[in-house]
Amino acid sequence: MVFAWSPNISSRGSVELRNAAMAHRLRGQAATLTTMEGLLPPGYFDPFDLDLARIDPEVVICADKQDERVFDYLVWGQSIPADIKNFRNTKVLVFDNGQATRRVMGAILLKSPMYFDGARDAHLSWPELFTMVGDQRQKNQAAIDLRNEALKSIYNVGVCMTAAPYGVHGMGKLIASLCFAPAIVDHLEAKFGQPVLGMTTTGGWGGNAAQYDRLNVAERAGGGHRPLFARTHGARPSLNFPVHLFSDAVMQAAMQVIRENNTVRVRDFADFATDPKVAARAFRQACKLVGVPIRSTAANCVAHYFGSVSDACTDALRTLAGIHTPPSVRSIPVATAVAEWRSRFKPAATFLASSAAARLSTQAT
Repeated sequence: MVFAWSPNISSRGSVELRNAAMAHRLRGQAATLTTMEGLLPPGYFDPFDLDLARIDPEVVICADKQDERVFDYLVWGQSIPADIKNFRNTKVLVFDNGQATRRVMGAILLKSPMYFDGARDAHLSWPELFTMVGDQRQKNQAAIDLRNEALKSIYNVGVCMTAAPYGVHGMGKLIASLCFAPAIVDHLEAKFGQPVLGMTTTGGWGGNAAQYDRLNVAERAGGGHRPLFARTHGARPSLNFPVHLFSDAVMQAAMQVIRENNTVRVRDFADFATDPKVAARAFRQACKLVGVPIRSTAANCVAHYFGSVSDACTDALRTLAGIHTPPSVRSIPVATAVAEWRSRFKPAATFLASSAAARLSTQAT
């Protein structure tokens, strides 16, 4: 069986597809998750009354083992695993101090951005790294210098998620806006010595991500409102492949195509059954050999976003002079982010009695 959907009908993966991905991610992890749950703070899973009218976020950089344990446990709740090993890796928890007992309401991970990102580079109007002079391909050193400097002021949002039971009333948008909270921006600038001028991220399921789309904030530098994250597009759509959701029969058929073609080395795909990256390459190769376009298979389009607190911050990344003389406003006060969220979702009357954090071990096998 192959999962597929048409972007002409819907740009987002179905609930069933996401659930299937989550089931695969948690398969065989019950013992690990149970052990992790035993190390969480006392009372973590105790029921409580969630009053959204009293939401009071506190953004905390994970600086001790207990916070890191909570963060590492939370990210198991994503259907798509996050890479948390990149350079400039910074784990963040968002707590809610507005309830009777302090609760975890979300998690954020900031890390180094990709060096090559067509959607981001086009959005920032960065020049090409190489130019053709006659029939010779030559480096554009000025473009290389700009990119190398600018990437020190850009972070990738690798994790931006709510923690149960906070996934209600657009809470994901609030967590997304807190990526630019002063506690985060000040920490990154103090630790790495460069101004934080922008952030990139992606929507993992389909061509958009609700928490970043139409997320407007007050532009303190110039007045009015603007999108915090702009959806960006490269020259070609980015795709990823949930090959773990393909049946064994599909992968065996793909390998049979490869074996019967004498232009491809079969041994390059020997680990397809155990290595998802090899399986993805095998699937792509089989599609190429039989002439099936990748977009007609279970290709998941990835949405790209670029975020900044002002147009001035975005513009600063376009030149070395701008990066070296950055705008003074580079963060969003937590109170401002909360006020924007309240004005849009009006949660004053929402009260969830006997809510509780989810035990992931009960979903695993």
